[in-house]
Amino acid sequence: VLMGSVLAQALPISIGAALSVMPVLVVILLLTGGRGAVNALLFTVGYTAALIGWGAVILAIGGGGSGGTEDSSVASAINLVLGLLFLVMAVKKLSDHPDPDDPPPKWMEGLSSITAGKSFGFGFVFSALNIKNLAIYASALGVIALGGLTTAQTVIAWLLVIVVICSGLIIPVVAYSVMGDRADALLNSMREWLERNQRAITIGVLLVFGTVFLAKGLVGLL
Repeated sequence: VLMGSVLAQALPISIGAALSVMPVLVVILLLTGGRGAVNALLFTVGYTAALIGWGAVILAIGGGGSGGTEDSSVASAINLVLGLLFLVMAVKKLSDHPDPDDPPPKWMEGLSSITAGKSFGFGFVFSALNIKNLAIYASALGVIALGGLTTAQTVIAWLLVIVVICSGLIIPVVAYSVMGDRADALLNSMREWLERNQRAITIGVLLVFGTVFLAKGLVGLL
């Protein structure tokens, strides 16, 4: 029952990080490039490795706390700051009106010639420096760390959170591995839809999680 309760809180939070559009677009672009499956898989492995590294640190810190009033106040203050930051980012996104005719970033054009080793490194850095996703990830891990689970249950819950966050990368890779070149049309349709809706998805995630973090921070401090 305890494990189910923790997962019921942690996994929905993880969906916010799974809705990060840019890494999914990168995977799709890699899949439709020269060494598609290999590079996309290595990007996904690098992306996941960074999550594992950060997760180990976050869980070690979270599990080492005393769980007292001071720890609770610090966590609430962090939630408050993150909430305000997310809402400011959402407002900034809302005020920006990108030109649909603008060319894609130069780094995206370079994906067609990227090597296998660079694909792994790119995935690792892309994940390790994604502040929005890391904040959401840390929130999900905070639920796990404070959930009173056994070590085995904590590891299982942690891995499930990572699977949810990486699901948007895993699904295209699996689809391409199963369907081969027949998946190109599906992947291109998926890419076009994500490109059209990227701004709306990002704003929605920032608004929802900004509000959640702000509310959790205020409730914890008041």
